[in-house]
Amino acid sequence: MDSISTAILFLILALVCLLLTTGSKGKGRLPPGPRALPFLGNLLQLRSQDMLTSLTKLSKEFGAVYTVYLGPRRVVVLSGYQAVKEALVDQAEEFGGRGDYPVFLKFTKGNGIAFSNGDRWKALRKYSIQILRNFGMGKRTIEERILEEGHFLLEELRKTQGKPFDPTFVVSRSVSNIICSVIFGSRFDYDDDRLLTIIHLINENFQIMSSPWGEMYNIFPNLLDWVPGPHRRLFKNYGRMKDLIARSVREHQASLDPDSPRDFIDCFLTKMAQEKQDPLSHFIMDTLLMTTHNLLFGGTETVGTTLRHAFLLLMKYPKVQVRVQEEIDRVVGRERLPTVEDRAAMPYTEAVIHEVQRLADIIPMSLPHRVTRDTNFRGFTIPRGTDVITLLNTVHNDPSQFLKPKEFNPEHFLDANMSFKKNPAFMPFSAGRRVCLGEALARMELFLYFTAILQSFSLQPLGAPEDIDLTPLSTGLGNLPRPYQLCLSGRWGPVFTVWLGPRPAVVLCGYAALRDALVLQADAFSGRGAMAVFERFTRGNGAPFERRQLLDNAVSNVICSMVFGNRYGNEDMEFLRLLDLFNANFRIMSSRPTPLNLRNFAELRVSIPQQIQLHQQTQQPGKPRDFIDSFLDQIDKEQKNLESHFEAETLVMMTQSLLWRYRDHKHHPELWTPHSAQIPRARHTNAVLREIQRFISMVAFGPPRALTFVATSCPRKVDVPGCRPGPNLPSILLWFCLLPVGSRSNTDLAPQCPGLSNVPPAFQLRLVAC
Repeated sequence: MDSISTAILFLILALVCLLLTTGSKGKGRLPPGPRALPFLGNLLQLRSQDMLTSLTKLSKEFGAVYTVYLGPRRVVVLSGYQAVKEALVDQAEEFGGRGDYPVFLKFTKGNGIAFSNGDRWKALRKYSIQILRNFGMGKRTIEERILEEGHFLLEELRKTQGKPFDPTFVVSRSVSNIICSVIFGSRFDYDDDRLLTIIHLINENFQIMSSPWGEMYNIFPNLLDWVPGPHRRLFKNYGRMKDLIARSVREHQASLDPDSPRDFIDCFLTKMAQEKQDPLSHFIMDTLLMTTHNLLFGGTETVGTTLRHAFLLLMKYPKVQVRVQEEIDRVVGRERLPTVEDRAAMPYTEAVIHEVQRLADIIPMSLPHRVTRDTNFRGFTIPRGTDVITLLNTVHNDPSQFLKPKEFNPEHFLDANMSFKKNPAFMPFSAGRRVCLGEALARMELFLYFTAILQSFSLQPLGAPEDIDLTPLSTGLGNLPRPYQLCLSGRWGPVFTVWLGPRPAVVLCGYAALRDALVLQADAFSGRGAMAVFERFTRGNGAPFERRQLLDNAVSNVICSMVFGNRYGNEDMEFLRLLDLFNANFRIMSSRPTPLNLRNFAELRVSIPQQIQLHQQTQQPGKPRDFIDSFLDQIDKEQKNLESHFEAETLVMMTQSLLWRYRDHKHHPELWTPHSAQIPRARHTNAVLREIQRFISMVAFGPPRALTFVATSCPRKVDVPGCRPGPNLPSILLWFCLLPVGSRSNTDLAPQCPGLSNVPPAFQLRLVAC
């Protein structure tokens, strides 16, 4: 018995040695690679949870071209731009076959446009491209379908009303409708059971194929056919999808008009009828079902997944989002949706989309290729029929092609002049003979959907941008983003309407809009809108007034000497009370008023008339001492003019307006010490003063304007911009920088009361001699 056991053990060892040694015979000089075990192959060196990282790590050890065994199956792996480009582009014919991908092969059985080979593949690809072009792929016809679908998508997004939602299903339904309209002849409503089933089956299968179960099935398909697991649901879903497509084909057959095809299925059925008598024809029912499935899968999941990655990246990098939106507003505006023609004038947006595709890298290992004949490649001999994996991830992260490959940097696709530049290492749709059939359609969809969404909405994360996790959920067939929710805030453009209670108010934002209104249409926008806090005090006679916090009374005394004819002493109680009233009222107008704090307005209405009465008692007509005397003279001159605007009440309000105060803001002392040579022309001082005004935006909204006559599309007497907010002045000021701001101290620059004005918090300063 012992001798029998010894003999069996000897035979097993001999068999193992035979497998290890004969595995290299007849292969020529294969690329090097890790030593493989019988049956298991290189399973011990690979992690099914992260096959991409495992293969990338091996490339650093064995080079850009190496051999690995996925179970018993031999595969050559190509890594980096140069190796992939030499294979798929320079030797496209030799590397133009489709390798085995068991999770698809079990369903397609080598049929369909994506997984067939040889003459069948050539015939299917040629005819499919012809059909797709006839139905508008790459033309204005398909663009119109995308724009139409974009309107439906935007309406769905508006229904979220700023609440958190998962974009996966919303986006997938819209994207899928594009390819569905080409295949089935019409789009589906978003609640159509057939569309919902297609989306569900495709999404679930893509997740399973990208999971460790999908990777393990690709290595040991025969074994896992007997093992329970999620992969079994994969094939049930395939069956359901096939039945759904077959039902639609039967409906088409019942109403087919060969002379007037409505869609892809009609065209394919017509071709089948034409070649019915040819026993070698590739146009058979099973081929139609598989090709339709391939087109649905590719046309739904790839674009939808890319957009989900794009949303995440733009939320993590909000400055990029803002810059894209600025370019959209500048080139397209708000009157229409972006079109393909706009793409040439939007280099930054185009660069961002390319960078999203590069970094997201949704099909990081592409689908496997196969050499069609014995091939010499980089000094190695690759036998015919050998499967080849191209690590597109290493192409998109090749440091020789991208300056900062691990960072999200749209400048990878911009030249020194900020014009869009192509990069040959950009291969999200693969390259060579097996390049994605729907590349042109996918690129068009990405641009039109991406820009339409950002034109209408801003993307807001639920947490802090820096907390967003960009790590893919799985990295098998596809790089899937982790599930997330986001909020959408509407973008109404630089001219929009809000309702402040029962009153409409048109708000203007940005330099261009305010210039068009206040400069180019100055007469139309010269009226003054209503502000209730002023109405209570002025009754419509005066104008908004300025203010100044406690700092130095000298500035106030300048205007007082002009208005009242003399300056006040710094300890004058009447003068100090006047300052207190102005300071308090300015804070009130930047906060919520109450009946109690509105008493200040009443006190001001008493104080100023007292000054006017004193002037009337000592006035000498024709010899004015100050503003009040001059105004009183004008009142006397127009006593007989019934339409005169020079009245006692108006004088009170005008005096109030002139007593507006100004507050210095000294936050950057290093800017206040110019060299003496600069003083004569005061360029530095003037620039500093302007930068202070720009930075603090003291009157943030400005007093409201009202249309004086019908202009553009705004009705007369509608307050523009805004019956209370008024013009959004910082939206102009923030466009310009007069001086760079140096290093900041710990001074708190946050406004204390950001309402009518940006009131700064209380602070201390020191005065230094220049």
